[in-house]
Amino acid sequence: MKWLLMILGIVTLLGMGIFIGSVYFPEQVAPIINIFGGDAPNTFGFSEQVDWGGGELLTGLTAYYKLDNSSGVIYDMTRNYDGVNSGASRGQAGIINDGVYFNSSQSDYLHSFGMPIDPLELNFTVSVWLNSTDLTGVHRAVSSLTAITGNSRFNIYTTGNKLGMLQNRDYAISLTGTTVLPLNTWYHVVLVSNDTGITGYLNGVEEIGGTATGDIFYIANQGIHMGAMYFNGALDGDRWDGNIDEVGFWNRSLTEDEIVLLYNSGVGNSYPF
Repeated sequence: MKWLLMILGIVTLLGMGIFIGSVYFPEQVAPIINIFGGDAPNTFGFSEQVDWGGGELLTGLTAYYKLDNSSGVIYDMTRNYDGVNSGASRGQAGIINDGVYFNSSQSDYLHSFGMPIDPLELNFTVSVWLNSTDLTGVHRAVSSLTAITGNSRFNIYTTGNKLGMLQNRDYAISLTGTTVLPLNTWYHVVLVSNDTGITGYLNGVEEIGGTATGDIFYIANQGIHMGAMYFNGALDGDRWDGNIDEVGFWNRSLTEDEIVLLYNSGVGNSYPF
């Protein structure tokens, strides 16, 4: 009986990640997470040793906005590029927990402090969940523009009831999808930029793509904007109508498998994945 209890005790300790005389850690260790709810990153240093199964999505992640908190700072979960809200309604329905609602007639938008993607880097990825309440005309969802000219490092939008993407290099890459977007329904959009052009994914499937050469046009950083296109102190008229949630940025081109992992059969996959 004594030997049986000792064996059970050792098995239990190993299951907890502790080995006699040393410490055992699972292969994937989750980053510090907030155990108190909301978006605010946990500053107390608590972490959970958990195999999340999607740890590869943390590689190259430069900013991630869960958009769960209903007031205060727009938290970047990597703690690098927090932002501010200008008029948007927070604490609204999201694909995962809460999101943010934008009314184009109210000039709502969110603005990040700084730029989570190297302004001169061609290889990066932007992921966002969108829910449109109006699909007439043009509505800008997420964008980063340069000063003076307003050229786009990237621009994700809807045009009519189709997905649109834009990037300015030596010339503009302007793409429009063919799939009819749904009203009042969440859909997942990913823009992947690389040395040869950009590719757009809708709900985990490639929707649009275009090739281009040359560097991205760049003069000065204007940060990231959600819900509107903004540069040099002015808002473009093509503002978002609907909800936005789970916005992420990577300094590398995600693979198709990673994009499918983010889509997660339509229910989303939030930080820390």
